[in-house]
Amino acid sequence: TGTRTATPTRTPEILQILGAAIAPNPARGGSTKLFLRLTAPTSRIEVKIFTSSTRRVRHAVFSISGWKESLALDLPLVDDQGQPLANGVYHYAVEAWDGDWLASIRAGTFFVLR
Repeated sequence: TGTRTATPTRTPEILQILGAAIAPNPARGGSTKLFLRLTAPTSRIEVKIFTSSTRRVRHAVFSISGWKESLALDLPLVDDQGQPLANGVYHYAVEAWDGDWLASIRAGTFFVLR
């Protein structure tokens, strides 16, 4: 009888955002941190910030290199024109991308009180 050798295979992990939070919350200064927990490597993170009336005021893109399960990204509290965000309630959507493929989305709410 012959000997059968198994070839190890690795199932690629599915990229998911396990947790996302903006801190401090409420934000009182000009900058915050976006904290993320991921299940697999990502090529980029996109953050979209909306007012409570659903108007998008910010779209930030972060290129990610190297595998990190936890990320802490600097997120200045300004709109797309560089103006400080006014006091109020904001909603955010965090997208994790694997190349050109949108792999995972998380959403949350934060407050700005200056």
